[in-house]
Amino acid sequence: PPIEKGKPRVNTKTGEITLEYDFPEPGDAEAYGEVMNKTATEGKHERARKCKKRHNGKGKGCIGSAPVRYGRARLKIATAGTYKLHIRPSTKVLAALKKGKTLTVRVTLVFTPTGTTDHISKTTTVSVHLKKTRQNKHHARGKR
Repeated sequence: PPIEKGKPRVNTKTGEITLEYDFPEPGDAEAYGEVMNKTATEGKHERARKCKKRHNGKGKGCIGSAPVRYGRARLKIATAGTYKLHIRPSTKVLAALKKGKTLTVRVTLVFTPTGTTDHISKTTTVSVHLKKTRQNKHHARGKR
């Protein structure tokens, strides 16, 4: 299986997550992130009248429990070696990050060696939060 080289790195200006792995052989790699604290990406919490998903236990309604897609990256591994995968946040996720939210993201790497149908996966969790720049701080003050 691929060997992770250090922890995932987060660009605090763009929200991009960078993974670095040592791949033992050629194949295809795909990495994707899922936001675990889904309500952090939603503007308001909506309840459905009828729902087949898990109940939230706080009333008659229910909420969807599926995680929100953070982003995805694909890479063709030509030869064994160390490669980086860059996962950029979706528009919806980036909007939540720009509002100052901290998101818990489960990042999964799926590696399929050439000539096989085997899927080797590795999962890790990373916290993503954008640093406020001087321009963002000024803009935030203007909104108050």
